[in-house]
Amino acid sequence: MFRLDDRDFGLPIAPVVEIVRHQAVTPVPLAGPAVEGIVALRGRMVTIVDTRRGIGMSPRLRDSKAQVVVIDWAGERFGLVVDAVIRVTRLGEGVTVLDLGMLLRSLS
Repeated sequence: MFRLDDRDFGLPIAPVVEIVRHQAVTPVPLAGPAVEGIVALRGRMVTIVDTRRGIGMSPRLRDSKAQVVVIDWAGERFGLVVDAVIRVTRLGEGVTVLDLGMLLRSLS
């Protein structure tokens, strides 16, 4: 589970590779508004996604607490920027499950 503002979200654990701190990214010309840029992480290029913009929320300035949930989706690595990772758990009521397919298709 992760948090954006005061909302809790969940996503399937299977595609999650790791969780890292948000770091400076290299911008990608002509990328969609939800793409912050790319970073090299453990020898692989990772597309960093502003999760808020990807789901229609207003963007927010990043702070040192922002985290990146790195996922492997269709053979590519993406990093979803979130306010905070809360925990790994079964999803209960009141948690919005993030549709990764829809989010990542919206990047183009």
